[in-house]
Amino acid sequence: MKRTFFNYLIVLIAGSLLAAVAQASAVSDAQDRILARTPQIDSLKTSGAVGEDSNGYLAVRTELSGRQNALVESENKDRKLLYEVAANRTGQSVEDAGKQRGLQNFTRAHKGVWLKKANGEWYQKE
Repeated sequence: MKRTFFNYLIVLIAGSLLAAVAQASAVSDAQDRILARTPQIDSLKTSGAVGEDSNGYLAVRTELSGRQNALVESENKDRKLLYEVAANRTGQSVEDAGKQRGLQNFTRAHKGVWLKKANGEWYQKE
């Protein structure tokens, strides 16, 4: 009986470690993809085609090509993954983690970048 419990405990610990390693790898991969997309995303922001919203995601302002739309969707998907990890670490909701990042994005945005308030109103960073 004790041996069965011990084996179960070992499997549980190993599973937890594997999950942690997999999550760390997923986070690292998402961060790498975000970094690789930065020049393209910055170009879309500079053109005014997209901006930052208060929830920490990119928001589309104009009609985008299929490729540009896929780029924005991929960026937002990776951002959401990072917000999920942050939320799990801090015990907050994914939405709250995104909103915190949204505030940082607003503060760090370059002059001229479009920002979308929580009420849906757009304004350009001065």
